[in-house]
Amino acid sequence: MKKYLIVNTGSASKRYAIYFGDELKVSGHLQVIDGRFFASITYDGKTFDCDLRGEIPENTARCFFEKIREKKIIDDKCVIDAIGIRIVAPGDYFTEDRIIDSEYIKKLSDVEESAPLHIKPIIEEINHLKEAFPNSAVVGISDSKFHKSMQESFRVYSIFRRDTENMGIYRFGYHGISAKSVLDELKNIISPLPEKTIICHLGSGASVTAVKDGKSFNTSMGFTPLEGLTMRTRVGNIDPGALIYLAKKKKFSLEDMENYLNTKCGLFGLSGVEDTRKIIKFSEEGDENAQSALDIFVNDVKEYIGAYSALMNGVDLIVFSGAIGEGADVVRAKICDKMDYLGLDLDENKNKQTIGINGVISSGESKVKLLVVKTNEMEEIFKSAKEIWKKGS
Repeated sequence: MKKYLIVNTGSASKRYAIYFGDELKVSGHLQVIDGRFFASITYDGKTFDCDLRGEIPENTARCFFEKIREKKIIDDKCVIDAIGIRIVAPGDYFTEDRIIDSEYIKKLSDVEESAPLHIKPIIEEINHLKEAFPNSAVVGISDSKFHKSMQESFRVYSIFRRDTENMGIYRFGYHGISAKSVLDELKNIISPLPEKTIICHLGSGASVTAVKDGKSFNTSMGFTPLEGLTMRTRVGNIDPGALIYLAKKKKFSLEDMENYLNTKCGLFGLSGVEDTRKIIKFSEEGDENAQSALDIFVNDVKEYIGAYSALMNGVDLIVFSGAIGEGADVVRAKICDKMDYLGLDLDENKNKQTIGINGVISSGESKVKLLVVKTNEMEEIFKSAKEIWKKGS
């Protein structure tokens, strides 16, 4: 039986999963919390927490395998036949799922300067995977592929058209793997799928995607994952003139600016707190900076819901997914508040009871159905990668 490793390098954590054939056998979640590195491993429905009490290991994939070998979940002879990894990178080349070869790595390196804080870790992870599993085929699964259906008027920025075409500066969008996962899960909940759906993927990275007739219509992220909503540490939308002013005043290099916008802004920059769960808690306790940060985040989401409802001429379904969308009923309630112009009617009891599970949170009177749907990017990466492996075999 073939064994597959699935890798998702998110903005705040890494996830690994091992499939034996089509069956998920073991998964791992590696993240930094308050400066300490933690790993949790799930096998046969049981979760084991591993406090590594040290610096983040250079090769986290190897670390993951060492931990599951220590716990006798797999033996030392376990061979990984193929690997699938989520790829977040701008460019038409990266809007397709592909076998990662020397050409792929070169093209990733070529676009690294466009989003170094996102692409450099992906290149490093690929190199570590190839080092740890030198005989395994590695497949890059595009996080933008789902958004290829967006019409040109939503993909093009208002810059000199020749620059757009020569440099490939388009709104590629991201979180496409998550959106596809949500739609696949919705098919098990609602049949047929509504014509007009808005998916709010709210986590460390956050986005809103409008889906029409099952295809991406528009999405909040653009050329890089910096555009759109206020996020955990990312700035989201900001006047370019303000960036020019900020760079002059702080004497920022381009690298300084890149780091600042990705790691010093967003909810963290507004509140001084990096853990979103603590921001929500402090907000409820009356901390003014936390309240302000949460209000800005909520307003951003509401603004995109309103805009996409206007562009699609209505909305039938709004879905909340991602760590915040699935787990923070308080945030969902704030987003749905004063949205009755769309016919939204949140059921407060259902909303409070729906934490980390799929469920309807709208009332029977709501003209727009409201759902919480758990995203499963790992499963979606596996399914997409399996198609590429079949073609290559």
